[in-house]
Amino acid sequence: MEYIVLILLVLAQTTQPTAREYFDEIYDTGRLDRFAAGEVCFDEDPAHEDFFIFEQSKYLRQYMAMRGTFQNLPKDLLVVRGYHKGIASNGEDFYVEDGNSWISDVYELDEENSMRIRLTIDWQTHHYKRAVELLDHEMHFQREISRLGHCEDVSTEVPQTGGPD
Repeated sequence: MEYIVLILLVLAQTTQPTAREYFDEIYDTGRLDRFAAGEVCFDEDPAHEDFFIFEQSKYLRQYMAMRGTFQNLPKDLLVVRGYHKGIASNGEDFYVEDGNSWISDVYELDEENSMRIRLTIDWQTHHYKRAVELLDHEMHFQREISRLGHCEDVSTEVPQTGGPD
């Protein structure tokens, strides 16, 4: 009997928090990035410990206009902030609209290859596909690595005060 209790204690200690649990902890303390805290997205694999949040710049523009602090934004952007095991990524990413998707800047990987991130969201179901697109230097698509998941609104009950570091 003692062995069963010991095994259960060990198993309980080795359980990793889920992305949802990391999100809830940050949300409850108001530490989400306030500029990107419109939607939260979780991978379809519950073992995946990452999540990301985003806000459309048109909503930021409306909010700033209501407060009288409007700053001219050149075009609609998606402001995205990723979190890994509850740790925010280094700053926000800004995606521009590309048809029914949003894309990041192109980043050079090496002398022959580049990459960008494409986020496609079905606004009816809130399912998403987040893909890393590998490109050659002429911007020709080579292949992609993608993840699927779902997004949901971030509640406004707890004011979020986090931001870019």
